[in-house]
Amino acid sequence: MSESVQAEQTDEDDKATPAKKRKPRASQATRLNHKSAKTWLHRLANTSDPKSETDGKLPDDTMGVALSGGGIRSAAFCLGVVQSMASADWLRHVDYLSTVSGGGYTGSFLGRLFDQQRSLDDSGGEGVVQDRVRATLSDPFSSQVDWLRRHSNYLSPTGFGELMFNFAAFWRNFLSLQVVVAIFFLGVFGLGNAIAYWLLPVVDPQPPLVTPLVPVSTALLGMNNSLWFMLAELSVWTMTLPLALAYWLVSQDDHETFVLPALLGGVLVSGAMLVAFAQPIGLVVFVAAVAWVVVTWIGVQKDDGHGDPYAAYRLGLARNRLTYRLAFWTTTLVALVLIGFVDIVGRWLASTTLFSTDAFGDLKLELSVITAALLAGAPIVRGLAGLVARKDESRGVLSSLGRIPYLPTVLAFLVAAGLPILVIAWISHLSFQVGYGVKLGFATTGLAWTLSFLLGRQSALPFVNRVGPLTIYAARLARVFLGAVNPRRNKSRSGTSVTQVIEGDDVGIAQYAPEAGSGPLHLINVACNETVDVASQRGMRDRQAENMAIGPVGINLSKRWHALWRHDSQKRQSSDLIPLGNSNLPHPFRRRDGQPASVENLTLRQWMAISGAAVSPGMGRLTSPAVSLLLTLANVRLGYWWNSGIWSGDRAELPMKQGLFAWLKNWFMRTFAAQGLLLSELRGQFAGPWRRHFYLSDGGNFENTATYELLRRRVPLIVTCDAGRDVKQQLSGLAELTRIARVDFGAEVTFVKDAMNSPRPEACDCVPDEIWECIGTIDSLTTKPSEIPDRPAFSDHHFTLLRVDYPAPPPMDAHDQPSAWHQRKTSWLLYIKSTTTGDEPVDIRNYQARNPDFPNESTLDQYFDEPQFESYRRLGMHIGEKVFAKLDGQTRNGDAQ
Repeated sequence: MSESVQAEQTDEDDKATPAKKRKPRASQATRLNHKSAKTWLHRLANTSDPKSETDGKLPDDTMGVALSGGGIRSAAFCLGVVQSMASADWLRHVDYLSTVSGGGYTGSFLGRLFDQQRSLDDSGGEGVVQDRVRATLSDPFSSQVDWLRRHSNYLSPTGFGELMFNFAAFWRNFLSLQVVVAIFFLGVFGLGNAIAYWLLPVVDPQPPLVTPLVPVSTALLGMNNSLWFMLAELSVWTMTLPLALAYWLVSQDDHETFVLPALLGGVLVSGAMLVAFAQPIGLVVFVAAVAWVVVTWIGVQKDDGHGDPYAAYRLGLARNRLTYRLAFWTTTLVALVLIGFVDIVGRWLASTTLFSTDAFGDLKLELSVITAALLAGAPIVRGLAGLVARKDESRGVLSSLGRIPYLPTVLAFLVAAGLPILVIAWISHLSFQVGYGVKLGFATTGLAWTLSFLLGRQSALPFVNRVGPLTIYAARLARVFLGAVNPRRNKSRSGTSVTQVIEGDDVGIAQYAPEAGSGPLHLINVACNETVDVASQRGMRDRQAENMAIGPVGINLSKRWHALWRHDSQKRQSSDLIPLGNSNLPHPFRRRDGQPASVENLTLRQWMAISGAAVSPGMGRLTSPAVSLLLTLANVRLGYWWNSGIWSGDRAELPMKQGLFAWLKNWFMRTFAAQGLLLSELRGQFAGPWRRHFYLSDGGNFENTATYELLRRRVPLIVTCDAGRDVKQQLSGLAELTRIARVDFGAEVTFVKDAMNSPRPEACDCVPDEIWECIGTIDSLTTKPSEIPDRPAFSDHHFTLLRVDYPAPPPMDAHDQPSAWHQRKTSWLLYIKSTTTGDEPVDIRNYQARNPDFPNESTLDQYFDEPQFESYRRLGMHIGEKVFAKLDGQTRNGDAQ
């Protein structure tokens, strides 16, 4: 990442902060009054690096707060932490707020609270909005907090009636999705049948047109041949075998030269087959192999430009391309064979239905045979499921797929994957009357393609997102967490009902500006799924997603791409993005024509819901083809296809292969856009930020503590609230953050206190004694097993202090500009973990005694009642009361500021 890019991003973040919130670059005496009372964390930064403030664009007292993912569990816990910060007067010091998933519920609630308070009369002077927010959060009888407590079971707030509402919406959307997918596949199978019955008619048969080229499938199936089997066999003779032979025809030593013995051997074998058996297949394979070699050499010459034709790497490049093409066509062959088997079975069932005297009885017998065959292959399917399953308990519902009982796993996969396609193939053959009456088949196929064309238009794309449960999920979140601070609810007769839509429960992202009311800059983190590398077309095995943060200034994507919202008369335009950085490098938001990218305009509630879209076909490193297939067919699709406004062909310096197949894929995505996106979900293949539509999901699929963006900015002071599910209390969220920080930023995260009796570092001398005693070590934060059966396990501490050391910035290129703030070497990270130590209030201990998984109950549980919500909220406040001590202008040693 270039330093100029980071500098511009930080400058723009600072410009977005209003004058009364922005920190001046001058001396301590010129600081704003509401910044005069320092926290002990501020003193820690000033003591350890007192000179860096004048050198950097981010002052040393810049503080960021990260609220982690974890559904309603995290939202309640983070709410308690934020309340304790407000009571101790720490909240006014927060400059950045980075949230993900459940932490985003509370973060958006807090941001809208600043929004609503600044809309009131602000004649009270500087800091009045912050005082109002503090009073609201500190008040135990606050109507805003009480609203959250009463409606925390937001997925079904009114009990059975709302459950039926959810069920009605689910089956409506489920059937709608199945119809769209079924119509498309009916057109695909119908097209195959139309061609097959034309090539191999069963009524008044003519000499087959393709028999010489597909001798194997014709001999085995005769007039019952399938187009898919014919295509599979053709691919063997013209693609798969020729590419395998072509590799050995190419010289390993001489440039663009055939291996003469191999070439002569091929000529002799193909000629012998033609003479002895009158079979041209051998000649077809040999000619195709030579053609593939020539095409590959031409491609290498074209891509290499005017390079040295005798360069050694070009030999390897040609062989490498031949191998990758062989892999592609081998995969295609397997797919065609599988579809062919489904097509043959569908024809078999259709023939029984049409011509059997006891069609119902014969169908039952045939379906029994199919079921038995499927169960016979159960061990293979079970083995494949084990390869794609994840067994990490901290990852939630789909992580334990490998432990689901044997038979249900197999049946669920086979039924979900095979049965719908088999039914469509059966219907298609019925419409063609298995070749004895093709007019109805042609009409059905034509209708299916016409409907697919209409449903695949760009104007119909909202259907793909709206047919999933995300729309309902976002609406419920808005009514609870944004409705809690909506003053119109107090003025409306129906405002007290959480099921009613009230104006003001949502706001456009361009109008959402808590920083304008002296609140923090809110960064909403989502995951941009990338399971396929567009440059190499190979699968991604590791993260399979990049972090994407939406803020008031622009969008950050991964660690290297940034774009700013275009400003017009000092107003942010949420539909136009201006890319930053070197124009000669690929950028997801840079167009060839140099115009800003006009992206899809979403509201706060939509971004908040996407950030919490935990279960979807794309789940970062948890994405697998089997899980994606099951979730898509079941319409459990909380992810969102976000329109970046740029077709792949319109992107500048696009790192993507070009050619016939790329053109065909782009044409298909433009013509049948909706079906193309659904097919991507079915296969679990997502191209990251290089197609027009990005598949976005829960930001926790990348990094669950929401601290990534704060480390990227090298924010000096960071408070991380981690309420992610960690059943074994192994600090999995912190471990993941440590690894990503090291890999992406070269930063090392270390514990300040190695052991409870370790001496206090000199840099930490300003930390109050009572705080230092509560700072834990890596061992004291983990849960200790209980010696008493059926008793909850406790940790020794709730929080710890970490030091983040950054490397020196990389050497600057000619286009880079110096970035002084990037010289920062250290950040201090206060890490708060949702743990219990046994000193909590009696109601929390009682709740944990009845629910031993507390505070790590499953994220699937979103139906929080009052005791559950209050236990998590009060735990957060209980921990915060221990952490957020106020120094009131005095250091630990009594020195004046």
